[in-house]
Amino acid sequence: MQNSEKNVKKIIITVNGEPVGNGILIDTITYAPIKMQDEPSIHSTKTTNSP
Repeated sequence: MQNSEKNVKKIIITVNGEPVGNGILIDTITYAPIKMQDEPSIHSTKTTNSP
C-alpha cells in the first residue's frame, strides 16, 4: 500500500440515518478533500449560449 493511501479518511454524510452520496475522501494531515478521477467536477460543466 502506498503511503498516500494511508493518509486518507472517508467521510459519509447521512440525513436521518440514510447516506447522502458516496462519501468524501479527505487527507488526514491537511483535511483537504481529495478528488477521485472518476468523480465529475462541478467546474467541468460546459455551457453554451444559444440564441
